[in-house]
Formats: sequence, C-alpha cells, structure tokens
Amino acid sequence: EGEKDQQYVTNVCKIIHFEGQPTDVVRLGRKKDGHPRPLRVTFSSPFDARVFRARFVEHRKADENADDTKGVNADDSKGVHVRTSRNDSEQEKYRKNKDIVRKLNDDAKRADLSNISFSLRDNLAIWKFEKDDEGKWKRTQDWSYAGN
Repeated sequence: EGEKDQQYVTNVCKIIHFEGQPTDVVRLGRKKDGHPRPLRVTFSSPFDARVFRARFVEHRKADENADDTKGVNADDSKGVHVRTSRNDSEQEKYRKNKDIVRKLNDDAKRADLSNISFSLRDNLAIWKFEKDDEGKWKRTQDWSYAGN
C-alpha cells in the first residue's frame, strides 16, 4: 500500500506539472474492509503544498471527467479531494460548521428557498450563495453567520 500510494502521488505530480515531490505519503486511520483511508501527503514547505493543491484543483476544473487524478485504485469511484491539513481544534470546528451548514440548507429547503445555498469553505468560513436572474450562483458578500 505504501509504495503504491507513493507512486500514485508521484504520478499525479507529473500529470499536474508540479515539479516538487512529497517528503512523506502516509495512510491515516486503521485498515478496515471496504473503507478507504485518507492519504496524508507532506511537502517540504507550505508553499509547495499550496502550489500542489492549486495545480490539482486547476487540473480538475480544466477537465472534470479526467480519470488521471480520480484515485489510487480503479475502484476509487469517489475520487480524491485535496485540502490543507487541520489540527484537532480546526477539525472539531469543521465538524460543527458542517452541521450548521447542513441545518441552514435544510431550513432553506423547508422554506422553499431554492435560490439560496450555504457552503463550508476550506478556511472553515460559512458562505451564503444566491442565484441571480440568470440562474448563476453568486456569493452574498455582506452576509456572515452570526455564530462564526
């Protein structure tokens, strides 16, 4: 598993034209049948990590159907999500905010407000989006969650 993961990350680096190489590739959690474990990839500097993430996201946006960065195994249908790492307190805040966003979206749905949506960002902020007259989602800049 370790060698395969290292090879996968190296291959993704080539695909997204990222010259840096990870200093460490580790699976998190315990092995469990049928449950994928997150892969933690460490780079030599925070800058390299940001560049890797930006290039990965850019590659995905360029071709959403690209199979080359979906997952380590052929059966990884859910694919890969790249995010910055979080410490324990940040992860706890992420979980709480995720529940808040779910409740806000459920409340909007119940109120039949299909033109409003809430999103949890990687920086743990909660954003509100509204559909404009053309049906495009736009962030509501002057809105902030009172509990933030």
